[in-house]
Amino acid sequence: MTLRGEPAQRFRAGRFWSAFARLGIGVAAFAGVLVWLLPDWRSLVEDFSPSPSGFALSLLGTALASLVTARRWQLLLEAMGGDRLPFFIYLRALVVTRLLGQFVPAIAVDLVGRGVALRRAGSEQGLGHAATQVVVERLLDLLLPLGLAAWILVSPPAATANDVATPLVFVTLVAGLFVPLVSPIARLAIALYVRVSSMRARSDSPRLNAGRPVSVDIATAARVSALSVARLLTVTLQFFGAAVAVGLVVTGPHMIGATGVAQLTGLVGLTPGGLGLIEWGWAGAFKHLLADPVRVAQFVLCQRMCVIGNFAILSLLTSLRGRDATAVPK
Repeated sequence: MTLRGEPAQRFRAGRFWSAFARLGIGVAAFAGVLVWLLPDWRSLVEDFSPSPSGFALSLLGTALASLVTARRWQLLLEAMGGDRLPFFIYLRALVVTRLLGQFVPAIAVDLVGRGVALRRAGSEQGLGHAATQVVVERLLDLLLPLGLAAWILVSPPAATANDVATPLVFVTLVAGLFVPLVSPIARLAIALYVRVSSMRARSDSPRLNAGRPVSVDIATAARVSALSVARLLTVTLQFFGAAVAVGLVVTGPHMIGATGVAQLTGLVGLTPGGLGLIEWGWAGAFKHLLADPVRVAQFVLCQRMCVIGNFAILSLLTSLRGRDATAVPK
């Protein structure tokens, strides 16, 4: 028993120190952003008058983004052979995992937490099956911000201040090009999952193949891509509200581009909730756009509080319904 216990203890200790190190990196990176932006710490609270309407706008953006993302999750997972569950289950699972993702690495919550939530709701699919769908989602969530980051960082700020067309045309083009790729990518992801599951003698892989073959039709793929664009725009609205709340003056196109940069750095997933990494994305983008550094520092603090607060509110609201939403009989 001693030999069995010692490796387990070392594993738990290793996970603890790894989590502690990630948190330390995030806190240090967050503090580094503020030091880089602020002339002195007093300027952070001077002339600071938060706007309630900005916080309300941020909450609206978070709610809309959650609805859009949950619907995309449901469409894609069902097309990839997942069990059919009520939309509310996806919505509740999404907002709760998003809240948890502010305190642990978000990629881990997405890959594991989503599957756990669906299993508790009655899904019979393995956790790995849910993770394959998340990987397909992440491809679009990577491509769109990547192009926006390039656009905002390469173009002169004055030229992009009111250029609404370019970012919208870009995201629409990328989403359109992704439509014919959704089905083959989904089939490849599921095929790899089934192969790995079979090697590990997982019982859910034969049922997945025989019961519901993976086939993402072009209409579903188009809806998934359109919802990805809608997700980006509603997330932008969420952070635009945070900017309004602290009085950060920024145009719509610049907000879209800066959101792309921040989303891109957040995908790294090294620190809890992207702590520090996302803030460096915002700070770098807005610094390039010649925004007031003090307002930017206030914004990076406010957007973090808004995200946590908004998902806490949505998690509470969805939990009030209890567990009356159950799986549709198969």
